[in-house]
Amino acid sequence: MISVSSSVLRLPAGAARQPESRCFVPHRACYELRRGPVLCPLSSVLRRLSSVVFAILLCAAASCAGKPIDPLAADRERLLALEHSPLEAGWPSQATVLLSDKLLAARAHEAVTSALAQRGESSRVRVLGMELRVIPRVEIERISFAPAAACPSCVVLSAELGGGVEVSIGAAGAPAVPRSGPTAGNETVAALGQQIGLRATTTGTVELFVTPLDGGGRLLQARAAPEGEWGVQLELDGLSEEWNLGLSQLLEEQLRETVALRRIPDFDLEQLPAEGPLRIRDLRARAAPEGLAVDFAFAVLEAGVAPSAPDARDGWVAAVPAETALGLARAAALRADSIDGHAPEPIRLDLDADRYALTLRLWRVAPKPTYRDFVIEGHFARTAAGELALEVDETREIGAGGREINPVAILTRARILQTLEQSLAAVMPATQRRRVAGHWIEVELLEPVAREQVLYLYGTASILSPPDPAALTPADAE
Repeated sequence: MISVSSSVLRLPAGAARQPESRCFVPHRACYELRRGPVLCPLSSVLRRLSSVVFAILLCAAASCAGKPIDPLAADRERLLALEHSPLEAGWPSQATVLLSDKLLAARAHEAVTSALAQRGESSRVRVLGMELRVIPRVEIERISFAPAAACPSCVVLSAELGGGVEVSIGAAGAPAVPRSGPTAGNETVAALGQQIGLRATTTGTVELFVTPLDGGGRLLQARAAPEGEWGVQLELDGLSEEWNLGLSQLLEEQLRETVALRRIPDFDLEQLPAEGPLRIRDLRARAAPEGLAVDFAFAVLEAGVAPSAPDARDGWVAAVPAETALGLARAAALRADSIDGHAPEPIRLDLDADRYALTLRLWRVAPKPTYRDFVIEGHFARTAAGELALEVDETREIGAGGREINPVAILTRARILQTLEQSLAAVMPATQRRRVAGHWIEVELLEPVAREQVLYLYGTASILSPPDPAALTPADAE
């Protein structure tokens, strides 16, 4: 048995004794270090222990260096949770697209006129004891929309109509009567057998809904609501009030029957492109003073409130506040992978005078994350292909003494601006040629305008009916 005192190790009997020295470690440790049963100096043992401890510390440091910290991890988790959370009722619009009355009049033309039997369908009605054959030939002059009180997703459509109507007398519809003749009240029926000038107003309740499309994108559509309000007020040139009332009742009954039997097909109002890098939580269609508005709610951590009724300039306009555009850019950055060990975070966006200034924080993912801030300044433009572009005029690092930005910052800038362009494009109507309600429609971005912290994207839609056959692609022909 080996016994240890505070000053010396006592060796077993028969062991060779060496000169005494103070040693505060077990004898076996000294034996292994010196390869023999000797006493070891304290300094030698401490040096050995310090080497072992240093090696352990190096290993621990290397282990820590292999686990970098993501400085944006908490924001990524918040964003993921937000994508699956419900929206509160009456949510504020984070971006708005307004479609003008003039633009919608062209879209709704086919559906409304088919309801009024413009395609040559005739009807018979008895007025003042005479059987009349009536063929309306109607043109839509103006369409307006108002909220429908009983249906949050509906609007009341009012259409002012012009054109004419052919009225013939007789069971066979033969116009074998004088162009004028006596009627009740000694009034004159003018132009029987001819087309009579028409002025009319028709109202109807239309339900708005959004349909997902195969391959991405959404389609805003309208459907005549049978339980809604429907009416027709008609005036024909040269006819008495009694004649006009009878014909108005005819057209109103015909319209109600057509709606009740769901003979009016759903018609398209606007197509929105695929979401791209953003996530749309909800869409809401509503009546606006000068047309129809579509409100957006996105899965973003911050957003502004869009103008409720921007001026569409007889076409369409998309209004995106700076806070919403920043939220879209930041959400896209949080969903993306890092670039060469760096995580981008857009932290500020200013919009005015058709220019933008984006502040980008570039994090270095490391055990102790650090960051550098850059300001990207530029202007909005429309490309030759009619797409939105964010052109860069200057990029500088904040507090860097004017030094040039590094390649990682250049790559990050390009990716952030590209995703922001794609996100804004997903708010605009789809800029392409397509067939809508029997017409060829070409939607086009005309001008991007930034003022007072809001980006306005103005556009139009041209009716191509019929289109130039040489300009159609095989997909158009289908």
